[in-house]
Amino acid sequence: MDSDEPAPVPEIRHDHFDEAMKFARRSVSDEDISEYEIFATKLQQ
Repeated sequence: MDSDEPAPVPEIRHDHFDEAMKFARRSVSDEDISEYEIFATKLQQ
């Protein structure tokens, strides 16, 4: 790509992520988080 050609993909900005997160669903359950926290605690011992 030459420097005088426009970028093939527009710049991704923070506001793009903010807009996308309005429609995002949670993918990790409270149970999964609890299991991870127990696992992480055991690793620190």
